[in-house]
Amino acid sequence: MKKLKQFFNLKICILFHLIILILGFIILSSISSSDSFAEESIKKEKYLISIAGVLKECLIKNGNSTNLVDILDSKKVNDVYWPSYNHKNGNIYFSTMSLNEEHKTCIYEVNIVNKEEKPVKIVEGRFPSISPAGDFLLFYIHPYQLWVLDLKKNSSKILFSDMMNYSPAVWCANDKVLYATTSNKLFEYNIVTGEKRDTGYDNVIPSSLSPDGNLVLCGSFDGDKIYLYSVNTKTMKVLKKSRALTIGASFIWSSDGKSFLYTRQTWSNTIRISEAQDLFHYYLDGKEIHLLKNIALFGGVNITEQDE
Repeated sequence: MKKLKQFFNLKICILFHLIILILGFIILSSISSSDSFAEESIKKEKYLISIAGVLKECLIKNGNSTNLVDILDSKKVNDVYWPSYNHKNGNIYFSTMSLNEEHKTCIYEVNIVNKEEKPVKIVEGRFPSISPAGDFLLFYIHPYQLWVLDLKKNSSKILFSDMMNYSPAVWCANDKVLYATTSNKLFEYNIVTGEKRDTGYDNVIPSSLSPDGNLVLCGSFDGDKIYLYSVNTKTMKVLKKSRALTIGASFIWSSDGKSFLYTRQTWSNTIRISEAQDLFHYYLDGKEIHLLKNIALFGGVNITEQDE
């Protein structure tokens, strides 16, 4: 009887350990599956940005983890500003004076896939901006002039000569642009009909069209506000306001149009009497994530679709 009892106790002990092993395996499998799902659900966004004249690819994971890689050899191509990107063919347009002996600022083209090739000069000018359909390229010529280049016909023409100096114009449709005039007013211009329309807003610097084409992020002349202009309703609202810290006027939308990159001063820089600005990831719901310190941002664009 005693041996039979010991036998049953042994079986119970073995069964208990077997249950523990099975439960452990289930838990480990669950953790592994969760890790795999988390890895798969990581959201990656790629941006092409100009930092202090160096063209870089900025990879952001889940909104906050940041990695920077040079796109072009900065020893050969430097002082690169205001990149624009054609999502149809992967061509990048940017302005620089480092690639010509005359030291004139010109706009160049290079393909993001074949970036080892030498950039090709397109036209003399600054602030290139590709149209949503990829057919036209806006560019600025000093002083006061905005031009457009028909990429299919390889012909350019002046649109108007009352543009605020050294400022970008922004597409708000395939045939319309927003720009700040010499009198600091925000105008809408139709490149086909030549019609101009005063939006009724002033002291605003247009910066970036949202992926869906409905909104334009704008900066302010006094450097303390971010505006959101509606292309459909022609109305504008203040998205963010700072009482003491200067906000940059260059904004770069995320691919889903729910957030954007921008620069602003921080209290740590202000205390050190520094005008340097840091890079932030700002969400339309008000959430903000600090990304990088001391970033001189000169334009950029989201290029996530190229690899998706």
